[in-house]
Amino acid sequence: EMCIRDSQLIYLDLYDCGLVIDDVDMFSDLKCLTYLNLDKNELKQVLPGLFTELKQLEILELGGNYDVECELAANNAFKYLSNLKELHLSKFFFDATHTSTIFRPLKKIQKLSIDDSKLNSKTFSSVSNLRELSFSDNPICFHIDKSFFKKHPNLESLDLSRTDLSKEPYHIDIEAFSGLKSLKELNLSDNKINFINENMLKSLENLESLNLSRDNYGPSKVVIELNSTTFETMKNHLKILDLSWNKIKLQDNCFECLIHLKELDISMVEMDSSEEIDLFDSLKGIKKLNLEFFEANFPLKIY
Repeated sequence: EMCIRDSQLIYLDLYDCGLVIDDVDMFSDLKCLTYLNLDKNELKQVLPGLFTELKQLEILELGGNYDVECELAANNAFKYLSNLKELHLSKFFFDATHTSTIFRPLKKIQKLSIDDSKLNSKTFSSVSNLRELSFSDNPICFHIDKSFFKKHPNLESLDLSRTDLSKEPYHIDIEAFSGLKSLKELNLSDNKINFINENMLKSLENLESLNLSRDNYGPSKVVIELNSTTFETMKNHLKILDLSWNKIKLQDNCFECLIHLKELDISMVEMDSSEEIDLFDSLKGIKKLNLEFFEANFPLKIY
């Protein structure tokens, strides 16, 4: 049993403490608290009113607590967290009954992570103007259409890693990223993508970091096809590109337009081209290059 009575406390980390909270007033005296970490505990429910006095809370971490979502929705646990800016959840199970309203009280939320959970198309419908959004490790069981991110025109970071984006019958619309002109970081790793449609990326003109790693590595002979127009839209800002652990077929030099690229990871890559390509000729400003276990069927020159 744990009793916390310190009205001046602003930071509280209770990570992996084996907590089973059965006292609704556990945090009632912590009116100045701005950070609370309850990750990796044994919370089976979030008691009604548990966060009522935490009106100054800005960051809440609730990852790894199983079977909490039903109680969160039913008890409107976030009702008084009007100043919350970051919320991190994982191992949650979202049903369609409550998820359209569960985040509605979070008017100032800017960073939302809901990883390794069961999501549906309504999960994010009550939040808007996010800066960072992550739902990695969530096999998508709904269609991400062109209106999905419409409420988040200022989104700067988006993590869709390990979400089975290419799995039928669910997939991501070619215009899903349209309107995300502020996006700087996009993670699409571990999605078994075999073709990068430049039309899907055409609105991401301010993208600085793109992760397409580990999308097609393994016994399958499916490859990612890249050409000189694949990264054309982001040529003025892209600084970090991760293509590691892939089998890649080049139509021509896909790096030719990336004159501002600083970091390139093509480790564990098998690269194939029907003609000889001077791969790094245009990458004069490259600062970090990872070629660990890189293989190509054409001569490689490094300047």
